[in-house]
Amino acid sequence: MRITILADRLITAEVWLEHLGIEMPDRRFETAVYDTAWPDVPFVGNAEIAEFLGSEEEIAGLVGSAEVILTHHGPVSRRILEAAPLLKAVGCCRTGPVNVNVVEAARRGIPVLFSPGHNSPAVAEFTVGMMLALIKRISLAHRCLRDGVWRGDFYRYDVCNLNLSQMAVGLIGFGAIGKLVFDLLKGFGCRLLVYDPFVQKSGATDGRNAQFVSMEELLAQADIVSLHARVTAETKGMMGAAQFARMRKGSFLVNTARGPLVDYKALYDALASGHLGGAALDCHEKEPVEAGDRLLALDNVLATPHIAGASRLTAHRAAGTVVQDLKRLLDGEAVLYRAGPK
Repeated sequence: MRITILADRLITAEVWLEHLGIEMPDRRFETAVYDTAWPDVPFVGNAEIAEFLGSEEEIAGLVGSAEVILTHHGPVSRRILEAAPLLKAVGCCRTGPVNVNVVEAARRGIPVLFSPGHNSPAVAEFTVGMMLALIKRISLAHRCLRDGVWRGDFYRYDVCNLNLSQMAVGLIGFGAIGKLVFDLLKGFGCRLLVYDPFVQKSGATDGRNAQFVSMEELLAQADIVSLHARVTAETKGMMGAAQFARMRKGSFLVNTARGPLVDYKALYDALASGHLGGAALDCHEKEPVEAGDRLLALDNVLATPHIAGASRLTAHRAAGTVVQDLKRLLDGEAVLYRAGPK
């Protein structure tokens, strides 16, 4: 079988080949590899597909005999699909295969396999780490000390915060990541509130005894609000001026989900005024963040460059999930994760 691998610097060709060997040791593969520089070079998007990196022209010249394309951030556009007449499947290591023209693939009868939840453990751990770093001022204290400033005042009663164990944490969104964050926070003993009307209605809590509340109740009661929702027409900009005003004075916002969930102008105003105690942001209004972004100038903001999902486990979970489904497909079995046009 001829496979074209669109590799990058997280899900490398070696990772793909390792899982092909694990799952299908008796099959013979001829592989062609196209390497991209993601994540050192940010992805781009166009009117057809989003969040990709790589030359469509170069890839189209590589896939002429490919029966399978395996990708993470490499593009699989209409042009590339047209250049691969023997193609039987596309495997994409994404929770949502936005860099693949799923509609065109479906029109051609080509299944698109993907890997939902592959980075959930990494993002959940990162989220809790962000919470601790924010309320304990770990990053700010380090920066000050590095700059020669000894911030002993952080020990003052009127300056330091409660322990995480004393706080109420509100989770907006209770999918794979929200549930894992819930599990990790239970060990701290904090009060946990959940807003997710879809999970509440379906009862898909996976045995977790979650306290579901309304959005208004969560905002009013939580010391930390953590976002874990998908971006939809309903959730875009769901955290704006009105929502920040409902949050408790001195409370915190954590966003390791997606930038479009937040109105960043309103967030800046709530932070600069002192109404919010701080924000930890791994996702931003525009990525990469432009130099001089005013949010980054605030001492009560902890920001990272969209790296919550980064771990070696993420790479292996993603490739493993896709290759396992590829084996099912080739063996004539039902696959678990196949994307289709909406």
